[in-house]
Amino acid sequence: MKKYLLWAMLFALPVLVSCNKDKDDVEEENSPEISVNKLIGTWYLNLSTESEVSEETVIFSSNGAFVTEETYFYIDPATGKKEISSQYKLDGTYELKGSNLITNITNSQFRYMDSNKMSDWISDDEGLGQDTASVTLLKDGAVMLVEYSGSSEPYSIEQSYFSMYFKKGAALPGNNDELQGTWYWNFSMDGKSSEIRMAVKFDGDNIDLVIPAWGQRYTGKYTYKDGFVVVGETTFYTSRNEKGENLINMEKPFESEWRIPSEDQGYYPNGLSLPFIVDGKKAYSIFEGLSPVFTKQ
Repeated sequence: MKKYLLWAMLFALPVLVSCNKDKDDVEEENSPEISVNKLIGTWYLNLSTESEVSEETVIFSSNGAFVTEETYFYIDPATGKKEISSQYKLDGTYELKGSNLITNITNSQFRYMDSNKMSDWISDDEGLGQDTASVTLLKDGAVMLVEYSGSSEPYSIEQSYFSMYFKKGAALPGNNDELQGTWYWNFSMDGKSSEIRMAVKFDGDNIDLVIPAWGQRYTGKYTYKDGFVVVGETTFYTSRNEKGENLINMEKPFESEWRIPSEDQGYYPNGLSLPFIVDGKKAYSIFEGLSPVFTKQ
């Protein structure tokens, strides 16, 4: 069962996520000083794919309590309507020490659709206990990064990863001028060497996105609103030959030999969307359950 709750599940992600982000990567000049007053309120992140939508909210109250809820929907192909597939909720207390957010989870529950009927709420004791994360505010306090660190087995490399939330009612970025240029997300699995895991190029309202490990490239038109890059229909390219071998140029992915396959349309023929928050020469995103940190080239 899918579950990406901030407080309960992030420590299960290091195997999947390789941000390798130093503390300096979150640039301080645009980060407001953290205070409880700036945390109080409702924070959210809504993500969508071809077949699924997730909506998550985190509410910090002035009395030191918090609650987070997450709902997963699927799109009914017959009606086009969203149908709930599962829901999760946590609540407890929180404390802010400097930029460290300490949470004590006292209640964790989930329920899911079973035979066209939602189940009763089920308690999840594994989600209980205390967590500590580092919090950074960007865009004048409109965007919150909640960052964790942990070792990634079997490599035992200290890595960091984050969740991103937008504050309800705040003014979110929408000027695509700050996106323009080429951005790389580099990662390291051994703590020494580094490869490009994702590359994206913005040119006016055109986007060119490459995922080297997949040998895939997507181009199309995009809009930028409320912190999200939303791409319409895409043209799909592959760097794999007829034998399935990936001939990608890992150092210069855009300069690889790309071809349009005769049948395969890739994963995003009808488009995709992803949050993309620029902070100086860094940009933060959420993509396929991962948390890329891009550097402008």
